[in-house]
Amino acid sequence: MKEGGKMKKTIKSILALSMTILLLMSFVSCNKMTAQELFEKSRQNMVGSENQELALKVNAIKDEQTKSGLEMSMKMVSPEELSLDVALKNQGMTMEGEAYIKDKVILVHAPMLAMFSGGKEYMKLDLNDIPETEEMDVPENFDRKEILALIDKYNQKNEKSFYDFILIDEEMKKEEIKINEETIKVDKVTGKVDVAKAFFYFNDFMKYISENPDFIDENIEDENLAEVIKNYANEYKENMPTDEEIDEAVAQMGENAVKFESFIDKKMNMVRFSAKYEADIPAEGTYKFDVTVDSFNFNKVESIEMPEVAPENIFDASEAAPSIGF
Repeated sequence: MKEGGKMKKTIKSILALSMTILLLMSFVSCNKMTAQELFEKSRQNMVGSENQELALKVNAIKDEQTKSGLEMSMKMVSPEELSLDVALKNQGMTMEGEAYIKDKVILVHAPMLAMFSGGKEYMKLDLNDIPETEEMDVPENFDRKEILALIDKYNQKNEKSFYDFILIDEEMKKEEIKINEETIKVDKVTGKVDVAKAFFYFNDFMKYISENPDFIDENIEDENLAEVIKNYANEYKENMPTDEEIDEAVAQMGENAVKFESFIDKKMNMVRFSAKYEADIPAEGTYKFDVTVDSFNFNKVESIEMPEVAPENIFDASEAAPSIGF
């Protein structure tokens, strides 16, 4: 009996040790993600995170004399409630402006507007005052994750993947970077986008959902959103580019690859994304593009306040909107 008792204790000890090792391995495997796994997790977090602040910089350079740029900062509660500060730079000139969106009202402030609106620097567009049309029939506050889920189901059904054209380098680096004046530790993941494969992937996806409307109904719960996607897919199908047109578009992207760097914090938020690529612009020549987006203050933007502006200083575009296609 004593030997039997010892054997039971030994077996229990081995099982306990085995379970401990398995748990440790599980913990390590969760924290020792590959570069692609970490990028994918941050991509999913990015899709699910709307409330945040963004800072965007875009530079387009042809030569020392031909430079353009865009700087934009954004505070976003959701895509339906946000504010923008924009500065557009071109050949040494700068045009600045702000925009606010809240409760289906769009308010834009730009000094250049005064040239076209009788001296008024503000333009207001109240979507509540515009008669709805089929083209405008977009559901309010729909879950954007539904669209991502639709794409994921398409990938599974057709044995496709984002990583057929997003090529992630295996090596990651630990770095410290400054985001919104705060120094944070990040994992740096690098890679490139095969532009040709990306174009053909998108084309195949749009073709598939336009030819399989039941697939949309099965995977999109919001009926209004499903109808919008169907209409967009059908419109795309009617104007679907040929392989030759896609090849021509790809040729304009220079080396046929967009190189990027993503910087991911300990919460697996992509706090910075930067990309570089070249493009041949017809009648203009080759431009080098440099794009950087910083994301911060996740889930900290409480609300957007519309500025108070005297009515006499606002050009109301709501009445003219239906005639110009809104």
